[in-house]
Amino acid sequence: MPDNDPEPAPPNAALLLLCLCTGLVDSLTYVSSGVWCAFVTGTTIQLGMDIPIALSYLLSAKFQPDAFHRIASSSSSVRFASLIGFLVGGHASSHSLLATNPAISSTMQAALLVLASTVILSRAGTSPLVVGIPHAHITLPIVSASMAIQAVLVQHYHTAYATSVAWTSVWLSIVTPSSARSRLYKIAGLIVLIIGAGIGTVVLGRVDGDEQTESGEDRARRVGWGLLAAAGIKLIAAVMFRVQRHKHIHEGRIHL
Repeated sequence: MPDNDPEPAPPNAALLLLCLCTGLVDSLTYVSSGVWCAFVTGTTIQLGMDIPIALSYLLSAKFQPDAFHRIASSSSSVRFASLIGFLVGGHASSHSLLATNPAISSTMQAALLVLASTVILSRAGTSPLVVGIPHAHITLPIVSASMAIQAVLVQHYHTAYATSVAWTSVWLSIVTPSSARSRLYKIAGLIVLIIGAGIGTVVLGRVDGDEQTESGEDRARRVGWGLLAAAGIKLIAAVMFRVQRHKHIHEGRIHL
């Protein structure tokens, strides 16, 4: 029976598209807000650096009544919210079909990015910005959840790309003993990741390195459109996963 067939290996091209999305999404969110939505290690380090600042607010001899409000409306709270979004997305996906059905997982990832993009594009220029993105306490956790779902999916298949969102171990494995084939896959993933980050730079209009020529509203809109592009890439990956799955089932029926 087809249901008892071994789970097919995901198409490598689709996995590379997800790696591309990692570079694109993180470049968009970090440049515009200072928050990593996929590279959670960076977010963790940032939160650690923020702790002394938060403590200085709370333990100051001249404690201000609005200290908690200042912390809640700071970039630190946005980073914390983003981390929570990542953990919630990872937990929910690891206990559902999102961990084992790549087509459904990629579609859900895309849907979350579309949701975040819609909020950003509809609210750009209409609300005060904490970190450069409208409603960052909502939109960035949604983006982080999308990237966590991607990480759980890629990790499930034990590919050369690890989780596709954390790359330190991949860099290290390139210079440690491994097969030439595995090393080539890892290098390809890193190249695609870097290309995605470069695309994010182009989307944000930072090719000339000038950060002062664009308003916060325009930059937020660029982020919104960039996230829509990432959603489209994830949908292409979902189609590739779906086609491969149908092909696998069809071939299984022929063998029967």
